Amino acid sequence: VLGVDIGSQHIKIAEIKLTGKDPSITALGMAATPSGAVDHTGVYDSDAVGAVLKDLMAASGVSSPQAVVSIAGQASVLVRTLEVPKMNPNELKEHMQWEITRNIPFAESTVVSDYKSFDSEDPGAQNMDVVMAISPQSAVDTIVATIKKSGKQTAAIDVEPLGLARSLKTSYDH
Repeated sequence: VLGVDIGSQHIKIAEIKLTGKDPSITALGMAATPSGAVDHTGVYDSDAVGAVLKDLMAASGVSSPQAVVSIAGQASVLVRTLEVPKMNPNELKEHMQWEITRNIPFAESTVVSDYKSFDSEDPGAQNMDVVMAISPQSAVDTIVATIKKSGKQTAAIDVEPLGLARSLKTSYDH
């Protein structure tokens, strides 16, 4: 998989392939982000960022056709953990639609959202934790367009803090 991090100062990439269960880095690169193309709220110039990303991938020897990219910034994504009563998947889906609608903090009302529930380690617990993420559709569209302009397809968009936590857990949880 190719991981892409588009920062306001630098664009970073890492391609990792599994050999059995062992991951190995097959490509790694970093380039300066074009001036004014990205800030703390997200990507503003997908053409400029896509071009730098394409050159960086070529110079680094990336072979993966798909990329996983992170989204961050308070104007680009909201992540919130909620404690809700235990419920079945259909009830949770209905409840989360209400929670997502209630929690949209963006001026743009067209959003992309997802959630993941986590059962308590205590089988007798009456509540469960749910992590939800909400992003304006335009922020997601810009990220997808940027990756497409680099010549790759977007396999997934991850929320930066959650992606970092998963990476650390995978790397150090032996």
